Amino acid sequence: MGRAEQRRAAQPIDDVEEDRPIVLVNVGIRDLVAAFSGLWKEVSENEEFQEIEAEPITLEDRIIEVRNIISSRKEGVSFRALFTRWTKIELVITFIAILELARQRFLRICQGATFSDIILQEAPSEEQKHN
Repeated sequence: MGRAEQRRAAQPIDDVEEDRPIVLVNVGIRDLVAAFSGLWKEVSENEEFQEIEAEPITLEDRIIEVRNIISSRKEGVSFRALFTRWTKIELVITFIAILELARQRFLRICQGATFSDIILQEAPSEEQKHN
């Protein structure tokens, strides 16, 4: 699927089912922020060693990438595994993409126990819930 087809397949940012709740299972926004803070700290500590010029990425492109990764893995994806690029701007863009997909009700965000991995799964659609 080319980038143009992926963009058409992605749900527009303003077209969100506001009446559906964001699915958070045993995890809260503070847990997500804490997980992001840990990644940020790692990058900050190692930043002086990075000399590779990263390819610029847009938020729209990253939303599509994250959505495709999560859709392809029914068992879910570790929050940390989505952060494949280790520059500060790419961490921020990926985190915002995750938050936007949660706002769109595309994600189910789960954590088995305190301090365990945060897992992101594709949220069941309304029609899947009724079957």
